[in-house]
Amino acid sequence: NLFLECVTECSVPATASITHLTDNNSGGWFRDRLGSEYCFFGYDCDLDPSNIAYSAVAAWSNENTPIDSRMIFGPFEITSDSIQLEFLEAYIDPEYQVDENLVEISIDSGENWETILISSGESVGTNWKNSLVSLNDYNGETIHISFRYICSQGFTEAWLVDQVGIYRGDSPELVSFNGINQ
Repeated sequence: NLFLECVTECSVPATASITHLTDNNSGGWFRDRLGSEYCFFGYDCDLDPSNIAYSAVAAWSNENTPIDSRMIFGPFEITSDSIQLEFLEAYIDPEYQVDENLVEISIDSGENWETILISSGESVGTNWKNSLVSLNDYNGETIHISFRYICSQGFTEAWLVDQVGIYRGDSPELVSFNGINQ
């Protein structure tokens, strides 16, 4: 395992940076629609569903107020052709999603980004889902990973992300859980 971030506190993890590309001081990663610090429940680092911890959350902005926000991890040196990104994701109010959210990769320290996964609230839903992305094409590169939350209208869905891991070989196959409000 090259990297694992499970959100243990109600704050931006020390391993992450947050960038708001469109910022109206409302919504985005770890902010609510009023611009106040915001977090949501997730599972503990042992994935024990009886222990509640926190997750990263990108929340909606005020109505008619766009937000475009990245949570970025890295840099990571990819030195094998058997590397995978794995994470848990879920949505709050997925039926209100207007713009799909993105998982992106950069090989030039964040100057340019390539989409490696499109996350749809409709397909993920409100239950925690295990998502897996091969990083094999990036062998020999130094990468950054971005979770990009886009909300062009405001007051829509929230995206939850937790247990972000980069693994050599087979990943541990995180468990899917029922419901986000346990």
